Amino acid sequence: MAQNPEQDLILPTKGLLAGAIIATLVAMIIVVTASWPMITDPTGMVLGASQNDFYGIAWGLYHVWESLRGGTFPGLETHAIAWPEGASLLVSDLPEAILLAPVTAIGGPTLAFNVLQVLHHALAAGAAWWCARRMGISNAGAAATAAAFAFSPAFLATTFNQNPDVTAWYWVPLTAGLAVDSRSIKSSLLAGTTAGLAAWCNPYGGVMALLVLLALHPTRPVHRWGAGLALAAVFASFYAFMLESSVRARHSVVPKGSRMDTVHGVAQLCSLVTPRPLLQSDIHWDASRFTHWSYLGTMALLLGIAGLLLGRRWRWLLLFSISLAFSLGPVIHLHGQELFPGPYALLDNLPGLQWMHLGYRYTVLSGLCLGIGAGLLTTTLRRFTWVPVLLLLGDVMLVSSGWRLLAPDRPFDDGSCQLLKDLPPGPVLDLPPTHGEFWIFSSTCHGNPVAEGINLPLTRSVHDALSHNDPMAALLALRSFGFRYLVYHSNSPRADSGWFPELPTAGQRCAVAENTQGVTVMDLRECNLDFR
Repeated sequence: MAQNPEQDLILPTKGLLAGAIIATLVAMIIVVTASWPMITDPTGMVLGASQNDFYGIAWGLYHVWESLRGGTFPGLETHAIAWPEGASLLVSDLPEAILLAPVTAIGGPTLAFNVLQVLHHALAAGAAWWCARRMGISNAGAAATAAAFAFSPAFLATTFNQNPDVTAWYWVPLTAGLAVDSRSIKSSLLAGTTAGLAAWCNPYGGVMALLVLLALHPTRPVHRWGAGLALAAVFASFYAFMLESSVRARHSVVPKGSRMDTVHGVAQLCSLVTPRPLLQSDIHWDASRFTHWSYLGTMALLLGIAGLLLGRRWRWLLLFSISLAFSLGPVIHLHGQELFPGPYALLDNLPGLQWMHLGYRYTVLSGLCLGIGAGLLTTTLRRFTWVPVLLLLGDVMLVSSGWRLLAPDRPFDDGSCQLLKDLPPGPVLDLPPTHGEFWIFSSTCHGNPVAEGINLPLTRSVHDALSHNDPMAALLALRSFGFRYLVYHSNSPRADSGWFPELPTAGQRCAVAENTQGVTVMDLRECNLDFR
């Protein structure tokens, strides 16, 4: 190890690219193999078997493509969902959604979604390998770093939950690899840029990259450290205030914060060392599951902590401690009981940060710190240098069920989009309304505006219209809102109770299409609704 443990041995970037590419390809092969047979049908199967957030995120990819195709930049306001009021939204991971627009155009949003899922693990491995090698860690040690970071339990859990909109975490090790280089202001500015891009791709990654920049960048000379930090702060602040504006907009799709946010999605003290994911099922639909997995990994903990302590990497140990504190959220819990306020409570009211309540995601940064420690330890080995890599992958992928979390599934489809695709265009109301964004995903096929919104089954005006005791009055109100089609799904998962159940029967006379999967399409323009 280096004589001065706080001054990393910086290797030149030239010559490291080939190894980073190999690490990226190896990780890609692992993910594709684990998610078999998704590769045989990448437009019909989805990586991550949770049936959780795929539908809304895939619609976001489609929305970006539709905006660009229409010659407009994806803005905050849209009337493609939550008809007739529309919605205010900020597409998470907007830069990558724009870059993947050609993929969405050619293969559809499902393919683009799967590409994001695979690429994020692969790029994370390549970036972690590059960061480790920049610090003088051996090839085998860099592979251990890549394995610990790219397949960290929190990373795999987020992929299972189908959230590639927040897993562009490869910016974090890129920032780290640049931050430790104090030789030029260029490296400082590049580190600030990568931290800023991390924020633009997802706010959690932005927070982690900023922590890396603060913890690892040499404080002298001050102007270099300040330049990188200022650049990152400009990027991150701009995104934070855009997020704040979107949340506070009248028709925002982001749920407002509540007391439950201090419990939902944050790490629990005991779960940090519990080597099994806690899968929970949706009570309304047994195909939907999710996991908030803050487990750090037995091998990663043992190898990582040993490597950081033996190498006296105090900054990395500090960063590890901070990331764990952030993952526990604003209130520390043990077995569901509140113990005391956590350090994150100091930041929880800052613009943008108060809407980020899935604190367990910060354990991904812990995975990078442990990976660096494992890489340092591996570098000191003279024989069996690849054993730590195998131990890390075997622990997370096999012992802790990581392989199962990468399994694919087919999204819900009752054929409604195909029925609507063959009919003239017009706004659509799907009944029953759902909690799950099924019907906005269906709109990526038929292309019509829909009543359902993200995190919102129905807008207030439509909900009130469906509360009429008179079905004819309800149908008239819906037609006055501009709805053309009422689509009834008899096999609807996650059905919401806030609608008038007699409505489909009243509109049967307007039926223009149906299928054997229990879908009936009614055209309100074809009905005589003006009689009493």
